[in-house]
Amino acid sequence: MRINQTQLGAIIARLRKRLGLTQEQMGSKLGLSTNYINKLENGKRGIGINTLNAVANALGVPAELLAVLASEPTGEPRSVREQLRSEIQSLTNAAIDFYVDLKQERGNERET
Repeated sequence: MRINQTQLGAIIARLRKRLGLTQEQMGSKLGLSTNYINKLENGKRGIGINTLNAVANALGVPAELLAVLASEPTGEPRSVREQLRSEIQSLTNAAIDFYVDLKQERGNERET
């Protein structure tokens, strides 16, 4: 499995925004600079396993989910890879929406 850094960054940015966090707030939670978060979200910075785990924890998602959602299909003909990439993108968006909605619902249930 190969992780697409640009895709991973986009997923992290989408989750962060859905949770109402700024890049500055995210960086502060992780002890990282806003510049680092910006580069990470724009696919201009790689991410190590420890940082991936910390980011996932800050976003309230399993690191494995981020890795799977950002993985690229390999070993397939180009046309099949492009189709898979498109389908993965659609599923990624749906999974992010579902996960954040579920997390918010559970938070609301605890308040009542």
